Amino acid sequence: MNRGGKKSISDKKGKENNDSNLRKPSQLVVCCDPDNLIETRPTKTSQKAENVLVLVSIITIIFIAIEFTGGIIANSLAIMTDAFHMVSDLAGFLISIIALRMARKKPTYTFSYGFYRAEIIGALASVLLIWVLTASLLVTAMIRIYNNDYEVEADTMLITAGASVIFNIIMMLVLHFGHQTHAHFGIAHSHSHVDRGSHSHSKKNNNHDSNHKNENKNNKSELKIQSPKRTHTHSHNHSHHRNINVRAALIHVIGDLLQSIGVVIAGLLIKYTGWVLADPLCTLLFSVLVMLTTIHVIKDVLSILMEAIPFHISYETVKLTLLNIDDVTGIHSLRLWSLSMEKHCASVHLEITEDADFEVVISRANKVLKEQFGCFFVSVQVNKTKVMFKEEEIESIPPSNVNSIAVDEFDILYNYNYVNKKTLFDEILSLLRNYSNRESLDNLMTKIFPFLKCISNYNYKESLSGDIIAGVTVGIVVIPQALSYALLTNVDPVYGLYTSFFAALFYMIFGTSKFISLGPFAIVSLMTGVAANNIVTKLEVIKNTEKVEYLQIHENEHIDLYNFTKMFQNNHENIEKITIVTTLVFFVGMIQIIMGLLRLGFLASYLSDQIVSGFSVGAAVHVCVAQADKLFQIQSKANNESGNILMKTFDIFWNIKDMNKIGGILSLISFIILYIGKDIINPKVKKNFKCIIPFELILILTGTTLSFYFSFNSKYNLEVVDYVPTGFTFAVMPKISLFPYMVGEILEISFVALAIHLSMCKIFSRKLGTKCDNNQELVAIGLTSFLSSFFCVYPVTSALGRSILNVECGAHTQLSALFTVLLILIVILFLAPLLSSLPMCILAVIIIYSTKTVFYKIKELKVLWKISKIDCSIWIVSFISTTFFNLMEGLLISIGYALITTVFRIQWPRWYTLSQLTGTEEYRDTGRYKRVTELNNIVVFRFDAPLLFTNVEHFQNSINKVIWKETNEREENNDVGGNKKNSEKSLSLKITPFNSLSSNKKITQTRGIVNYLIVDCSGFTFIDITSITSLIDLFHRLGKIGVTTYFAGAKAPIRDILERANFFETVPKKFFFPTIHDAVLAAGNTFSYKYSLSFPPPSASKRSKKKVVFFEKELEEQNISNIEPLSIDSVLYELYESDTN
Repeated sequence: MNRGGKKSISDKKGKENNDSNLRKPSQLVVCCDPDNLIETRPTKTSQKAENVLVLVSIITIIFIAIEFTGGIIANSLAIMTDAFHMVSDLAGFLISIIALRMARKKPTYTFSYGFYRAEIIGALASVLLIWVLTASLLVTAMIRIYNNDYEVEADTMLITAGASVIFNIIMMLVLHFGHQTHAHFGIAHSHSHVDRGSHSHSKKNNNHDSNHKNENKNNKSELKIQSPKRTHTHSHNHSHHRNINVRAALIHVIGDLLQSIGVVIAGLLIKYTGWVLADPLCTLLFSVLVMLTTIHVIKDVLSILMEAIPFHISYETVKLTLLNIDDVTGIHSLRLWSLSMEKHCASVHLEITEDADFEVVISRANKVLKEQFGCFFVSVQVNKTKVMFKEEEIESIPPSNVNSIAVDEFDILYNYNYVNKKTLFDEILSLLRNYSNRESLDNLMTKIFPFLKCISNYNYKESLSGDIIAGVTVGIVVIPQALSYALLTNVDPVYGLYTSFFAALFYMIFGTSKFISLGPFAIVSLMTGVAANNIVTKLEVIKNTEKVEYLQIHENEHIDLYNFTKMFQNNHENIEKITIVTTLVFFVGMIQIIMGLLRLGFLASYLSDQIVSGFSVGAAVHVCVAQADKLFQIQSKANNESGNILMKTFDIFWNIKDMNKIGGILSLISFIILYIGKDIINPKVKKNFKCIIPFELILILTGTTLSFYFSFNSKYNLEVVDYVPTGFTFAVMPKISLFPYMVGEILEISFVALAIHLSMCKIFSRKLGTKCDNNQELVAIGLTSFLSSFFCVYPVTSALGRSILNVECGAHTQLSALFTVLLILIVILFLAPLLSSLPMCILAVIIIYSTKTVFYKIKELKVLWKISKIDCSIWIVSFISTTFFNLMEGLLISIGYALITTVFRIQWPRWYTLSQLTGTEEYRDTGRYKRVTELNNIVVFRFDAPLLFTNVEHFQNSINKVIWKETNEREENNDVGGNKKNSEKSLSLKITPFNSLSSNKKITQTRGIVNYLIVDCSGFTFIDITSITSLIDLFHRLGKIGVTTYFAGAKAPIRDILERANFFETVPKKFFFPTIHDAVLAAGNTFSYKYSLSFPPPSASKRSKKKVVFFEKELEEQNISNIEPLSIDSVLYELYESDTN
């Protein structure tokens, strides 16, 4: 049934058949339903949208007054930002209301389509208003930062922003639920039956019409698209959609909500940390987020104005559906566009058969476009043509009657696609297109913030209890570790709590792994402490060097000591360790973010498992030695030079007699408690209750209590943590000027932290089946470090022990980190001062005992020795260089050694000759199987490596050896069998031709020396210009001595490289085959392609340009340019001797 009660073409069939002016069937027939274009009554959708916008506008006016007042009182730019944005919302709402009213106006002679696009223009104006106001606020925020204008009332900010959050949530709910529509495209609900009768229902605007028709099954006017497989079709096409102006309004409100949340965050930071810079920074951050939320609407608006295909319609699907209509043979000029988000149009030109009923075809096309694809205006044109043949009747012409097929024929037969290499500009455009639609942008947002997807799909009944237990348990474990690892970093223990808090919080938001526990880790903490010491040393050396140079220049002059001291004061004077460490975290985060955005996660693969394992054990040795002085409270001559670990170990044993007795006893008791608790009790507890007893925390609480009541510090001179502040310290900006002095340390810590983290992600992805995006993980850990660096923290990475504990305690999602964060927050805000009496030796015991599992990696040596001696040597070199050198130097030595072994493996790879398995077309390594068919006169050679300049000489030598060896062996076999060297023996081979000939051929081959070399190119993953030159040389050099070279199984990328290098101008494609078997069949064919002097190398000038050197000149000098095949033994002998020497 058509809109407005209009009769369809099929309903008017009888009248049209009697019309004397009816077109002839052979002529063009046009069907257009222009009445559908006019809709004078307001639709429920637009009326409801207008009502919702009016209600939201009233709420907005009320709140604007409240927010402006609060912003003026608080002198907060963030609140004023939100208030101005609310004004833009109100203006946008009014524009949308006006646009909706205009869209319901009747069409005129000037605007024949009506005013539907007024909605689109209104949405565009609303979004542009957002952009203008947001841009002005961005400029204002930058001016405040530049002028250092930060006078803000935090309490007023929080009150006003809290109210704003509530109001915005109310408006968002009104817009979201107040305008949900369930729309059916075209006719709302239809049933169609292929039967002698037709039954249909249609429903629109609460009217119900039922039409029943009984027609003969041969009646051609039946409005049914026949399906070849089904006799019953059910169509129920619907969608949940929202008016675009309401969508724009919803985006306004979401932007306000983001701004309000930003104001709340800024207010909390200002109130509790005094960091007033948070106000303009939040304005910058959330203004950008607001502008990003408008991308969806802008894209939809521009798509409609540019008459793009509606987003819910696939062009190919429409085309295929229309082609499936009976009697339709072709489609031309298919056009799909939209007048608004709800009004879609279509026009098409159909080619039909001569005996088709055009009215039936038009009716079916109209029905498909309206019901299935939701087009309210349809224009169909038909033209009767005589079809010569159908596309499915076209058959490929089989190849010629041959036994094999060359690669050029293979490409033609299967329509090989030559791919042009993309430029950098093409890659950028392709990347932008990937995020050009709404769904892709939604995926991008959930990819950047995986926590959003977790929250939207969170199952509270199944996941909440497990997340709470796991989060609290991990929090109990991470607190003592954070306090302990701070000592490795040479900063106060309280900074370990800050590090654990912000690492868990930010990774929960940005990370993709559900179970990884990001936080302090012993190896990274130790590297950070060493790096901080190195940086301090560098600064002191530079300062002292400048002083010495100044004194040398002014050696004979009088120098005022006061002025001299003041002259060399700089920004790095008396710099604190925490400032250096925080700056390290800042730049480490930036490096990791850049690596993630540029998709450089593969660089972490250079830190192989063997390197990381050996490095971890070596670093664990450093950890234990570094904590020994705190364990026994003795002094050692610590330095950061290579080999310092030996000197420090010697000092510890030399001064062991001076240790603090109470500290030694307390350390021994602590080791015993941890061993009994963690290695004996906890495994049994975990097995029965799926949780653990936090013996580290118990040890800290017990030690702190004993130290406080017995005054270990004052009476026995035992070192304790001392002062621990309550709450968070003031946020500090990293010292950017330190960057030149820490470049090497930044890169090394970044790579080690990433390698450990990505290896943990890989382990959990493999064992638990979870998905993990390496590049997003780089961004996640980078953002975690970058955002945390403003709050006095040190570098972090994932910890295997805590992550496994997280899984074993029942964690389901990354939301478990939220409860870890809450527990740490309670300790920071209320319990931190109680830790001031904690003995340092207990923290040292916890650190040393935590490295126990790392030393278990030594067991890997036995496995590595059995599998690969080279991998085992990498582990040993990594361990020794890390242990006896500085950590940074040891890591670089390990990476360098691993890269050298990789070069060696590529330079001398394995090669094989292949034999055919009897009765198959498979070819395997000679000697591995006994049931093989001998290939007379043919050698199949495979080289298992990329063909590069480093191994091309080995490649040529290997082929020379193979041909020499095979020739000698076969000649000896012929002599032993009583045959002369040149005798011929008839050999019958059963050959299955490529094109499945009805009869099998028997081919006579000459049994004797090697006449064919087949190079299996399937092992070539890459090829360079030097190796291309070598292949050309090989082809012509062997061809001149009677050996024809075939190439089989070359991958498409390799052939593309050869094509670009003009390789096939010198070596015809007839010598390339898709498989080894095709090449073998070609070699056994009497009419196969053989090398001939008619395939000369390129001219001398061309060769010189390509730097190609051929063997031709050498052959001419030896007067053997026309060598007979029988003389191959002498020539190959010379080649073999020269190559082996």
